[in-house]
Amino acid sequence: MESREWDRVSARYFDEILSPFDKGVDNKVYELLEKVMAKDKSVLEVGCGMGFLIPFLSKNFRSVLAFDFSREMVRLSLLKHENLANVDILELDVLELDCLKQGFDVAVAVNSILMPDIDQVNTSLRLIHSRLNKGGSFIGVFPSIESALYEAMVTYEKEFERCGDHEESVRETNRQICRSRYDFCYGLMDFDGKQKHFYEFELRHRLKKAGFKSIRIGKLSYPWQLSESKAVARKFRGNLYGEPWDWTVVARK
Repeated sequence: MESREWDRVSARYFDEILSPFDKGVDNKVYELLEKVMAKDKSVLEVGCGMGFLIPFLSKNFRSVLAFDFSREMVRLSLLKHENLANVDILELDVLELDCLKQGFDVAVAVNSILMPDIDQVNTSLRLIHSRLNKGGSFIGVFPSIESALYEAMVTYEKEFERCGDHEESVRETNRQICRSRYDFCYGLMDFDGKQKHFYEFELRHRLKKAGFKSIRIGKLSYPWQLSESKAVARKFRGNLYGEPWDWTVVARK
């Protein structure tokens, strides 16, 4: 989505965004950051949004530079965190990161590398890598396209159990998951603007291409009741099916 779309989202963030910072989510970002944080380290937050992570970063790092390309998100973050002396918040696009001359010990990006242009994705990751000091750590969260495929699979199974007809089950599955809005070849989702989702193998490839090493990829799961598909949430809440997820990344320069 464009910056103006994120300006609009800021007014009703949790109503429109499936976020690691939502209530009920076991947010692995804090756990991953705890392994690399230190009072003598600096941290760069890429796409800080409304600043949910900023207080934690301020408390556990020497200095924090957070930025977002949404003017409204930055405005709200500044209002919320104006009393944090070791935090700077900028209106900046990740593609402009080379304007920063300083290096950082840690960089964190929580679902902020979403642009549908693959060249921009590659450039963003390369620029984040370039801003890290030698041996620096990157902590990231990226939307998973496999999660959408998994949701389609379990939806189809439930529909087939209900009606026993393949074609009807396919039609109902496509309706519930809004199939027409997904491009599974390129990992794109179009809900009021195209966003990039990542296959695990693709994410690993793009991180390596950007220069990252020691790449570890895990999962950050979301309760079904937070799913964008309310019909799916009703079907799978509290039963044997696993939960939808994003990818977590830990990598080093």
